[in-house]
Amino acid sequence: MRGTPARVLAVLALGAAVASTTACLPGIGGGDTKAACDNMKTELAGISSKAQGMISNPTALSQVYTDAANNIRAEGAKAGGDVEAAGNTVATDLEGLANTLRQAASGNPQMPDANALISSSTRLKAACE
Repeated sequence: MRGTPARVLAVLALGAAVASTTACLPGIGGGDTKAACDNMKTELAGISSKAQGMISNPTALSQVYTDAANNIRAEGAKAGGDVEAAGNTVATDLEGLANTLRQAASGNPQMPDANALISSSTRLKAACE
């Protein structure tokens, strides 16, 4: 019974990451800001490729989201200001998805909040423009 709900949640979380990637398209900005935005976009886009094949292992998949959150926070800190704040929000939402997956792996499936990640990614896009 554990595998089925966990897989469904993993697929939903993966879909949220893919959807957030389309919202995070950095525009032009200062050198550090543009580089940080580019790196955050690359990190978000890379989630889906890193996560492929992990649908049946929510614990490993949750680590992909946690690692992405840590990398996005680090890049946001390089840019500072609105980009850092927006990056921190995206990172928090990624950690929320990771936590949802960990809960599913332990037999406590919950519905992930994909809307939060999509919304925070939109704010990150605005900060990067």
